[in-house]
Amino acid sequence: MKPRVLLSSPWYPDGYRTQAWDNPVTDFGDLQFTGHQDLFTLHGHMHELFAHVIAQNLRAPTVYLEYPRKEHFLEEASRGYEVVGIHLFYNQVEAALDMCRAVRQRAPASKIVLGGYGALGIAEMMSPDEVKPFADHLCLGEGITFMRKLLGEPVSDPLAISHMPPGGMTLPWHRKYIAEDVGVVVASLGCPYGCDFCGTTKMFNRRRVVLLTPEQLAKEVERIYEEQPGTQLVAVYEEDSFIDPEYLEAFGEALRKTSIGLAAGLWVLGGVRSIQQWGDKRFDRIARCGIASTFLGVESKFAPLEGYPKREGNIREVFEELHKRGITTTGAWVCGWDFHTRANVEEDLAFLLSLKPTMHQLTTLCPFPGTDLFRRLRNEGRVPENLRWQDLSFFGAGGGVRYKNFESHELFELIHRGYRQSYELWGPSLMRFLEVELNGYEWALSTGDPVLRPRAELHRRTAMSLCLFLPSAVELAPNGFVRRSMRELASRYERVIGRPTSMQQMMATMVLQLARRERKKRLELGRDRYVAIPDPRAIRYRFAGSANVRPGERPWTSEHLDAAPDYDRFRRRHNVTRHVTAAVNQAARLYDHLTRRSEPEREVVDTAAEVLSAFAAPIR
Repeated sequence: MKPRVLLSSPWYPDGYRTQAWDNPVTDFGDLQFTGHQDLFTLHGHMHELFAHVIAQNLRAPTVYLEYPRKEHFLEEASRGYEVVGIHLFYNQVEAALDMCRAVRQRAPASKIVLGGYGALGIAEMMSPDEVKPFADHLCLGEGITFMRKLLGEPVSDPLAISHMPPGGMTLPWHRKYIAEDVGVVVASLGCPYGCDFCGTTKMFNRRRVVLLTPEQLAKEVERIYEEQPGTQLVAVYEEDSFIDPEYLEAFGEALRKTSIGLAAGLWVLGGVRSIQQWGDKRFDRIARCGIASTFLGVESKFAPLEGYPKREGNIREVFEELHKRGITTTGAWVCGWDFHTRANVEEDLAFLLSLKPTMHQLTTLCPFPGTDLFRRLRNEGRVPENLRWQDLSFFGAGGGVRYKNFESHELFELIHRGYRQSYELWGPSLMRFLEVELNGYEWALSTGDPVLRPRAELHRRTAMSLCLFLPSAVELAPNGFVRRSMRELASRYERVIGRPTSMQQMMATMVLQLARRERKKRLELGRDRYVAIPDPRAIRYRFAGSANVRPGERPWTSEHLDAAPDYDRFRRRHNVTRHVTAAVNQAARLYDHLTRRSEPEREVVDTAAEVLSAFAAPIR
């Protein structure tokens, strides 16, 4: 008989809240990208992906528990799986070790595997004899090959990476549950640049492990758009998508040949240095690959002078040229470096804000066990002997490390202030998205390139959805400067796209009323934040084994393990809206066929269908 495998993320909520921020690490919208933007703070959720990557590439039948509560995991582990694998981050080590104790007690014959960044930390901090009571194996690196060897399966079996569960972001007062409008695919692992603070560098020994060919990646992006209605973006997970121009351009060529073409939008991670190697017209070439948004490691204005080669290059040019072509940005900045002083850290933060990133990630420098930075600081006596796992997070207490020129609480205050200043200077990220989409629409049309026509249409449709929030951004702006900027943005929208249709104006008024109601609630409660997204639901995924899945077929089935009647009611209402949306689209096409309607009439009906579609995206 084939061995049975149980994979799990750490049980919830242990290890899922950051110490300094007191935010769940699952909410990347508030914790990382749009913090302190008042009513316009986005809340997000992405599923944990790497267990999916492993499970669908094993012949053994596999169950994966995502965000299980303690009772869910204990019940499942008691069924006596031959292998139990737990994927964990550094700040989840204690929770994972508790899970290991439970497995040893309830299913002593099970072999336990710990993987992920937390396993790298355990390998650094614990001897093999200390690890043995908890785990039989530590998976450090690429997990598919490791698990295949452990289970005695052929390592040469082809890889299949598809049907990753989607995520997204929302304004909770506008839509309580997150629309699954961000598709996901994992393209490669590892990073060759070797930054001393990077766990990925150590996990993969400065190698880039490519999992999908450009053609396979394009096919998966096409599948996501075809099978997941309402998809706004596809997140491609790899450390630096720009590091191999030949690969990315081959993908762009394959994507343009699909049914979706450049109407698809991709979010990728990238580095400034890798963009420089694209040579002349590099930003045009990147745009033609379907890139719509990118996460860029700014790290620090001074990073290139301090031995971080990934940051070499003209970063201001990168931000400006990407924005010009309709590519939004997430700028990642770190404070607490040894070279940061009270004299230059404010200059460094001001530099980041001057780039006008669409979103941003501001963090403290955290030396993760296993990295070169951790070993250096420990040798210098700056890592505490009583190191607490729960503090090991970019959003925690920096691992308790003694910073050279600051106390931890000073860095936390600097980061919170940086988020507030960004909002008070540039307004909500939603409106920065709108500005960049208008840039992209004008740029794509100005090139005269017929290949970019679908991209211009994508920018136009996205801008039409975002403009619904313009009246709220004007009325609820944090200050007069931002309010004036929002009014100028509204005027520009009318010049570029046209006056909002009656349907758009009606929907924008509805959004404004919801925003006013939310503001009133917050004033009554006397607190800045009122709503937050619900806790992530516990899900059981069942994988039948790679040999039992036909090409193109979804490799898993799923079920929720917790009752959520409010969610179920919301989902039923949303399904009704989705059917209404489909009917509106059908009626629009019939009306167009029968009357050959004029352009203004077509715009009104199409906009109505698009707005309803945006509100009817599937809900997590």
